[in-house]
Amino acid sequence: TPGAGSGPVNPRLQRLFATFAVLFPSDEALTTIYSTILTGHLRAFSVPIQDLGKKLVRAALSLHKSVAAIFRKTAAFLNYDFTLSHLSSVFQGVLLSSPEQFANPLKFVQLWLHESERVYSDKLATHADARRYQSLVQEHARRHFADIPAAELFQPPFLFCHFANGLESSAYDRVFSLPDLWGLVTSSLQEYNETHPAMDLVLFEDALRHICRIARVLALPGGHGMIVGLG
Repeated sequence: TPGAGSGPVNPRLQRLFATFAVLFPSDEALTTIYSTILTGHLRAFSVPIQDLGKKLVRAALSLHKSVAAIFRKTAAFLNYDFTLSHLSSVFQGVLLSSPEQFANPLKFVQLWLHESERVYSDKLATHADARRYQSLVQEHARRHFADIPAAELFQPPFLFCHFANGLESSAYDRVFSLPDLWGLVTSSLQEYNETHPAMDLVLFEDALRHICRIARVLALPGGHGMIVGLG
């Protein structure tokens, strides 16, 4: 409106708009939606992986509700707003799995934990909140996957990427050795520097983890991210 503040809206304009109130889906509806999606994806997987489907959906819904309830938006942390789009992003990451790389139930649960960490923990602004999230996710993992020791679930390095098996393979898989990942990324950087203006990058551990995060986001359909550097 001309000038500052709000002003009246002409009724002739208002008549062109409508307001719709949509209730938040029930737990039963969400379970049905995500179970259908995940079950369809897991048809080509081994039977032990297929049997994990519904249990993993329940764990994901439970974790999402806890994260949304604990990490609430405030004036200091406006990005603490966890909605169904974040839950969908977790399952979008889980759907990157393939039967060839994920025949072990332990590894599949680790994938869910990793995708949850990328979606939830990476948005948290303080180390204290990140530690609180780790305690929370470990609690949910023990509750829903009691048959798997927590020490095995969270065995480091806790990282998945599309080049874990080399640049010639685009399969989404777990990184088992940070030194091997460092060698792969270093050789790729050297190859890039031979044909482009050189980038003098120091590939320390956090840099490797950030590269994997960025590559994961860009590989998703419509993937995008905001990178904030401090220095």
